[in-house]
Amino acid sequence: MNQEKKTYTKTEVLQELAVQPYILALWEKKTVIQPVDTGKELLYFSNDVIKLLSVKELLYEKGYNLEAAIKYLQDGPPSVDLTPPLTPPVFELKKKEQQTELQKTFSQNLLILQKKLIALRDLL
Repeated sequence: MNQEKKTYTKTEVLQELAVQPYILALWEKKTVIQPVDTGKELLYFSNDVIKLLSVKELLYEKGYNLEAAIKYLQDGPPSVDLTPPLTPPVFELKKKEQQTELQKTFSQNLLILQKKLIALRDLL
């Protein structure tokens, strides 16, 4: 981001953030950032772009949810770490159980399909 530039177009902000327009719209709404509508294009001030970059970092790199990221920006760092663990053990266990069940169901369905295909081949 160019430090001397005072305003940025929506296209420039989207490129800088590398997010989809609907994500930017949600962040604008939740963080009370209001770009200036010139009638021709939307313009964002430097401090708004910095705030949006901070939101992105907190969400994508630190693992905060949007509400926690906004609270962090408004109030400063929390006294309690809001960063979720990267892989909660309980979630991983459930995920593995679900994968095992899906693999079992998939294997059963493949056997049924194989039998039907053999029967169809025998009819020909």
